[in-house]
Amino acid sequence: MKRTKIPIILFSIFLISGCVFILLGIVFFVAGIFTSDDNSVLLMAGASISSFGLLYCLIGGIGLYVIFHGKKRREVLKQTGTRISADYVETILNRNVHIQYRHPYNIICEWNNPADGKKYIFKSGNIWFNPENIIKESCISKFDVYYDENNIKNYTVDIDCLTKNVVDLS
Repeated sequence: MKRTKIPIILFSIFLISGCVFILLGIVFFVAGIFTSDDNSVLLMAGASISSFGLLYCLIGGIGLYVIFHGKKRREVLKQTGTRISADYVETILNRNVHIQYRHPYNIICEWNNPADGKKYIFKSGNIWFNPENIIKESCISKFDVYYDENNIKNYTVDIDCLTKNVVDLS
């Protein structure tokens, strides 16, 4: 299974379990309302199970939204953003993120804006393999960076040249 699909699967499980808990909570709640004797236990159980379901739905829904919105944002930037060629600086290990005791890598690039003379540093998204050998073998010295004209902080580093021929066997 590709490592990039694991978060999607986990957030989907949260979302589906949340929906199941909400439905189960509604069943308990309705059963508590329609029972003839004063059975507030069913009402409380229904409310608490539905609350857990709502929490799970929120976790799953927000997680999936963030994943798919990020992919869409990157695609829109590649289509409508301004493309520049930034110089490759280094590959770093991102120790802020880990899955199964492994850390992803990031590509660091810099670009000197001739219009204002400022130097901009760009960091790629997470790469789950060490790309240094591919960069050396392919003699890659520049990466395309797409950014929004109105906000240069809204950018994406195009690393498709690294990932298009890679097969993850782990």
